[in-house]
Amino acid sequence: MRDFHKGIKGTLRSGQPYHALQPEVFYWTHATFFEGIIALQEYFSTPLSEQQCEQLYRESIHWYAQYGVSMRPVPPDYASFKVYWADMLATLQPTEITQHALTLGRTPKPFTWIPQPVWWLVDPLITRGSLWLARGTMPPVPRAQLGWTWSRSDERRLRAFGWTVRQAFRLLPAEWRYLPRARRGIHHAKRNKPSVMALITEGGFAQAANRRPRAD
Repeated sequence: MRDFHKGIKGTLRSGQPYHALQPEVFYWTHATFFEGIIALQEYFSTPLSEQQCEQLYRESIHWYAQYGVSMRPVPPDYASFKVYWADMLATLQPTEITQHALTLGRTPKPFTWIPQPVWWLVDPLITRGSLWLARGTMPPVPRAQLGWTWSRSDERRLRAFGWTVRQAFRLLPAEWRYLPRARRGIHHAKRNKPSVMALITEGGFAQAANRRPRAD
């Protein structure tokens, strides 16, 4: 994930250059992943409580530490993160990268087993649907800064879609609620890594997150 960002750079409208691996920029990417989990839970599952968000944030620190980058921009706790998040939303600016995302025409096939003709048929629907979901789950401030509109009708449709997903998800066997890679990882952990499964089931990652390895 870290190396994927090596070539991502550009210039803001103010003329200030940026690079994706600058500590503050790279952490912002991670922060959007973290907030994305909270937003997806709100719309498509059971909204997280404040305590659950705090635990998730502690675990996200451990997650971020795995990249081997500076921990300097990482807020120490969830309360501090919420202040950081609000400040960042107020200062965001559109870039060439965001404009590219807004005009994305097609996306690569996610799985090799999908026949290419089938993907060519469904890809436009999936791409447009993904942009619509991104627009709806995005906080109002950056949505307005990007020039995206969101009506009450859109919000009602998103809530209805979320309800449908939630009901369908409950009917799935627990194993099939995960992506293939996650399923393989869980199976591997069950067979060979009982200590890892203990971390997953007993909240050990949250405890490990309190040990911040790189503070530079």
